[in-house]
Amino acid sequence: MIGQAHGWFEPNSDFVIDKIEMSGRHRSRGHGSSLIRELRKKAQSVGCQNFVFRGVISNNVRAIELYKSMGASGIQVSKHLYDYIISPP
Repeated sequence: MIGQAHGWFEPNSDFVIDKIEMSGRHRSRGHGSSLIRELRKKAQSVGCQNFVFRGVISNNVRAIELYKSMGASGIQVSKHLYDYIISPP
């Protein structure tokens, strides 16, 4: 297994990712980007309005750079947590 994503969605609402995990030896090889692209396709196919990376810790620089490169905007939800949202997915 290379990696996995944990989350949920409601058709015509939000597609929410709580956690993405990649095996250490598979990081920084494009697998996370590919996984996110496929999940965004699923979000579009069920009519989701937003694609949300929920509860991103502010010092998770690599993840934040990836999300921003895909067009996500951050919203601070607590002192050290942000949600990154891509709209439309």
